Amino acid sequence: MPPRSPVGWVLLLGLTISPGAHGAAGADNAPSGPTRFCAMRHSFWDDGPMWDYHILDVKPEGNGALVRDILVVSVNTPCGATCTVRAKTRHVPNASPAELAGDNNPCAVDPGELQQVLRQSKEALKHTSLSSTERFGIVATCGAEDAVLHLPLLPFPFVRQGPLRIVRSYSLLSEVETHVFGTGRVFEPLADTRIFGDLAGEAGTEDDEIAGAALVPELRSGVFDRVLWDACKKRVCPGEGLKQVLESYVPPDQRKQFAVSFVSPDAEFIRHDLPAYPAMARWTHIEGEVEVALRVDLRTGAVLDAEVLSGHELLKPAVLQAAQAWRLKPHEDGNGSRLSRVKLLFKLNCPPKSAAKQSAR
Repeated sequence: MPPRSPVGWVLLLGLTISPGAHGAAGADNAPSGPTRFCAMRHSFWDDGPMWDYHILDVKPEGNGALVRDILVVSVNTPCGATCTVRAKTRHVPNASPAELAGDNNPCAVDPGELQQVLRQSKEALKHTSLSSTERFGIVATCGAEDAVLHLPLLPFPFVRQGPLRIVRSYSLLSEVETHVFGTGRVFEPLADTRIFGDLAGEAGTEDDEIAGAALVPELRSGVFDRVLWDACKKRVCPGEGLKQVLESYVPPDQRKQFAVSFVSPDAEFIRHDLPAYPAMARWTHIEGEVEVALRVDLRTGAVLDAEVLSGHELLKPAVLQAAQAWRLKPHEDGNGSRLSRVKLLFKLNCPPKSAAKQSAR
């Protein structure tokens, strides 16, 4: 993921030095902890543009709590902008949601104090230049009612001057995530997806994407929208719900957007690994056939030399590199070498533009 803005890092730094969230419960008169809570962070960078929605959902399950960590992130691909959904789920035995929240208790945030913070933050942001923005939200079940906290980006130095309980609310997601999943990254970072995103290589894990795909119907249902968008109440807020965000989502099994294949090979291969589709060729929508002549050792089947006879310049190097490892059926009684010709097809398989919207219905 791209680097955060300086303001974002200052915010996170200010939060991570605060006391731990998983200590003993507060004073006897402190409000009870939540029986369920969901925290969400929405980040947007204008140097792409790109965005992500990071959701942590914690609810009771059996003798403990079920924690779901979900990341919805924008991705630029050769076939256009889309989004991916990744998820990890973990059951934490013998721990309630209230115990996981610890003394970072969203049920204890004073609504009046929060409104004062919101007013001060709006005034401070008038004088702050940002290349990125972040919004935070928490919905927590506190007894018979829900606590709904909508938290803006707090500019420095307000981070240290604001009320500690409200400032710590920003770190609820990261504190619980670290406690449950460990100190390492929960999700491996995607390659830089702003421009020519996959030039740095493919990223992401298949298991995370499969788990994320299973949660897409629930995300589209609107069950999590209240965490960030409750202020809309009964008004329609175009583009603000996750259903709208996920209009560009394409399931992993439908996301194979390019392919390389052999066409009429004039050879009997023992090993013929396909060449990689060059990233620059994908991003510039270069397709077509590449024909290569191979000089093959008759006794071993090894490729002694390869020459591209036709094809686009961006595709040729990948074919020549792959050809070095090819091996053809040997002729042990023969000596010398022989020539073989092979054609390969590089083809983009972009889904129709309506495919994502149809899958959203």
